[in-house]
Amino acid sequence: MERESFVFYRSFFESIRDLPRDIQGEVLTAIIEYGLYGETTENPKPIAGAILKLVIPQIEANNKRYNNGKKGGRPTKNKTEQEPNQNQNETKPKPNVNVNDNKNIIKHTIHIDNNILFEQIKNLPEYLKNFQGNKLYLFVAYRFWELWKKENPTNLTVKNANVSKWYHEVRKIVEIDKTTIERLIGIYAYFKQIQKGEAGFRRFWFDTIKSIHGIRKKNKAGEYYLDRIITEVNEELERNEDFERLVVDLIQKTKDYASNKIPKKQI
Repeated sequence: MERESFVFYRSFFESIRDLPRDIQGEVLTAIIEYGLYGETTENPKPIAGAILKLVIPQIEANNKRYNNGKKGGRPTKNKTEQEPNQNQNETKPKPNVNVNDNKNIIKHTIHIDNNILFEQIKNLPEYLKNFQGNKLYLFVAYRFWELWKKENPTNLTVKNANVSKWYHEVRKIVEIDKTTIERLIGIYAYFKQIQKGEAGFRRFWFDTIKSIHGIRKKNKAGEYYLDRIITEVNEELERNEDFERLVVDLIQKTKDYASNKIPKKQI
C-alpha cells in the first residue's frame, strides 16, 4: 500500500553516517522507497541490504499502527500494558535499528566485577550466558582483546586487560561517541585481516593501538583515532567486495553469538 509519508528516525541516519556517500545514497533511496511504496525497485548491495533489513521492521510497525489508527485505533489493551512514550509526536514504537538494541541496553549502574581479567575467562559462552550487562558490548570487547593477545602475547596492556574497563570503553564508543557496534565490528574485521597477513590492509593503527581505550584517543590535531580508522575501513569497503561481504557476515554472526544463538564454529 502506497503512503504519502513515513517516519524517518534519527537512528536511521546514525547507522549510515560514516559510510561512503554512494552507499549512503543507496541506503537512503531504499529506505524511502520501502517507506512510501512497501518495496524497493532494485536489489541493494550487501551493506545497504543489511541496514535495510534492520530498518524494515520499524517501518512496518509504524505502518501497522497508522492503519490501526485509521480504523479507529488499536484494539483494547490490558491495563497493565506499558504506556507508550509520551514525548513523541505520534504513536510509534521506539526505533531499534542501531545494533546497540534498545532492548539490550543495560543501565550503567549495573555491577561488573572490576577484578576479572579477560585472561581469566576460560569459557566465553558460559561467561556470556551469566553476564548481566550488554552481551554484545562484552563480546566485541573480548574479540578485540583476543586479537591483540594473539599478536602481542607479552604486552602488559593486553595481559592486564580488565573486563569491566574494556566493556565500558565499548559502551562509551557506542553511547557517547555515537559510533554503532556495526562500525566497531568493521574495524575488528579490518584488524583481523591484518593479523592474518592479508595484503592491501594498512597496519599502522593495528600496530599502534593495543586496547579499546586507545581507539578513543585523539592525535595532536584533535582528531579522534576512531574517525581516522573508520575512514580507512570505509575506503576498503568501497574498493573490496570480498571484504564488504566478510563484514556483513561478521556483523550478523556477532549479533547471533551475543544473543545466545551460538553457531557451531566460533567467529
